[in-house]
Amino acid sequence: MRYLEFPPPADLADRVRLLWLLEDEHASGAQEPERVLPDGCLEVVLHWGAPYDADTRGDGFHAQAHAVLAGQIERSLRLRATGAVGMLGARLHPWAGGCLRGTSPTELHQRLAPLDELWGAATRHVTERLVDARDDDTRLRVMHELLRARLSPLDAAGRELAAAVRSLERSAGATRIADLAGALGHSTRKLQRRFASRVGLSPKHFARITRLQALASQLDAEKHAPLAQLAARLGYADQPHLAREVRDIVGVPLRAWRAEAHALTDCFLGTHA
Repeated sequence: MRYLEFPPPADLADRVRLLWLLEDEHASGAQEPERVLPDGCLEVVLHWGAPYDADTRGDGFHAQAHAVLAGQIERSLRLRATGAVGMLGARLHPWAGGCLRGTSPTELHQRLAPLDELWGAATRHVTERLVDARDDDTRLRVMHELLRARLSPLDAAGRELAAAVRSLERSAGATRIADLAGALGHSTRKLQRRFASRVGLSPKHFARITRLQALASQLDAEKHAPLAQLAARLGYADQPHLAREVRDIVGVPLRAWRAEAHALTDCFLGTHA
């Protein structure tokens, strides 16, 4: 498996967190499905290899299009390889959902929406160019052009929301939502509305996802750390609270989750060797 991350161009950095590329010429439908955790970000994903089948709602696996916009997921989804993998992704900042032309985060909830449905048939040429590309730089240029065409500039409300998101991320989801709203001079209700329209999640659920991401990183870095210690460090009320959150968001008990294959999650968490 080859996994690489790239910084966005300077003119997209306020809306795009990073770009990533994943190749696995040995992938096949014989492999066990993998669970991917929510991360609070929308992603544009382009395939030049065989797209994964995806189970986003627990109703079975469905074929993906070659170019998709992945909306916010509140719970983990499962991906199943169908053949050799070649894919390029752009992970947007959580607040960049308000910059999408022609769609909104609320329309994308728990979906991997085909780009041609959202942005028209012209986007089909994007994947054709990706298939014809012979190197990573060419593939990245294709993605950069698409993002420049489909992301509006960040406005003042978006920049304000970015500050709120960063506060939640710095605290691993521990910042109280009422305190966050007060720091911005907003009511809690106004902050909730802004998160819903521009991020696609409530601030509370975004905080839960941020904390789970921190837990996943800690579990990988400290495989034998006592769970009670991790729970206290990350702001869970206690170990049973941690276990409930894992089951609710990941979809399986903690022990079962730790026993699963995590190659994709390790890549996206930056722990893939």
